Parts: sequence; structure tokens; C-alpha cells
Amino acid sequence: MASTELIPTKHESPIVPEPESNDSLHMRHATPTDLELLVDYYEQAAIGSTGTGFDAKEREETRVAFGYMLDDENYGAEVLEDEDGPVAAILFEYNSPAIKVDGFEALGESPQEIDAQTAIDLACDLDPDIKRVHVTSLAVDEDKRGMGLGIQLMEKFEQEQAGKTDVITFQTGKDNKAMIRLAEKCGFTLIDVKDDTMKGYDGEYLVAVKVIGELADRLHQQKEDNLRELLKDVEGL
Repeated sequence: MASTELIPTKHESPIVPEPESNDSLHMRHATPTDLELLVDYYEQAAIGSTGTGFDAKEREETRVAFGYMLDDENYGAEVLEDEDGPVAAILFEYNSPAIKVDGFEALGESPQEIDAQTAIDLACDLDPDIKRVHVTSLAVDEDKRGMGLGIQLMEKFEQEQAGKTDVITFQTGKDNKAMIRLAEKCGFTLIDVKDDTMKGYDGEYLVAVKVIGELADRLHQQKEDNLRELLKDVEGL
């Protein structure tokens, strides 16, 4: 499934303070009964990317694709709910094509134990032993934006994926302030990418990368080991 813009950028809600934990929120696997909801949320994301929604043919094609996706182990969808019902959804792919780039640079300082080169290597699937899950769409209900629900959905998604995968990635446009804020709040490394084959972003877009679970622990331990070796060398001078 092709990626689309994540979280609509039009009519953005104002930036709000760090969201407080909401005990009423829970995440569940999407079922076939959620099909129309997922299509609606995906259309919201498409509107943020292109400025237009689906015509009847595009909506039906999306509905059919999502129907197959819900039966395919390579794909997944989760719905975030509060006491009143669904408020957000996330769609993802386990064996998505590797992200290919012509050039890149870090957008700000990485909050993780990785540099820009390591981040883009992980996104490009250069190591077959590392498992990556790619978020294809994340959308929050139009009436619920500005409440930090996207951040809470991503945090719950990361907790769920920690024992299954090593890396979470997603792509978004440079003007998607909501998704950039989400990436920063959730500890992703943001990479400014140039790729002429990428449609919808004029060949320039952002890749967000986050190392999770055992791989994150391993990289942290490796950094500490390297630091200890460096200190030994300094003491030996």
C-alpha cells in the first residue's frame, strides 16, 4: 500500500501542552467492522496530503484494499478508543519496501543512540536481521485534534511493537507540523530526505526513525562500551 500524508495539515489545531495520560484510552486491533472508519480516517490523511478527498471510485478501491489488508499478516491496523468510541487509527506494514534516498541530512539533533547515517541505514533495510514496521497512515478524528491523541496512539503502538520489531519508520511532508511534533515528542530521529522518485512531496520529504526494544538497549550498551574504552585510552596517556 502506498504511503500517504500522515495527519491532515489543513485546519490544524493550535499547538497544545504535553498531553496528560488518559486512562480511558485503549488500543485494539481493527476488525472488518472498522472498515468504513479506516477508510474515513485514510481519506482525512489524503486530504492533508493533496487537499482533496476520494471520489466514489477511489473510495471503493481503498475499501477493497483495506479489506484485503485486514486479512493479510503483512499489514496491520489499530484503533484508539475512549469511553465514547474510536478517536484515532494507525495503519502499518511489516514488510514494506525499503526506503530509497538520493541524499539526506539530519533535521536537528537525534534523541537516540544513532546518527543520521545509522537512521537512514535502518530505514533502508540494509541489515536483514533487523525487523522494521512502517506506519503508512496515522489519523486523528477531526473533532479530537489538538488533544495529543496522535502522540498517545504512537506511544501505545510502540509499546505493542517492542517485542516484535526493532525499528519504527514513517514518512511525511516538511510542512506537516502535527506529524513533525509527534515525531519529536515520541523520540524519533528526523531525516531530511531528497528522492526524485518520491511523489507527492516534490522529491523532498522527512523520514522518521525510532529504534525500539532490544535493539535500542543494544545500541545504548554499545555506546557505553565505546565510551569506557575511550576513557581507558585517555587514562593511559
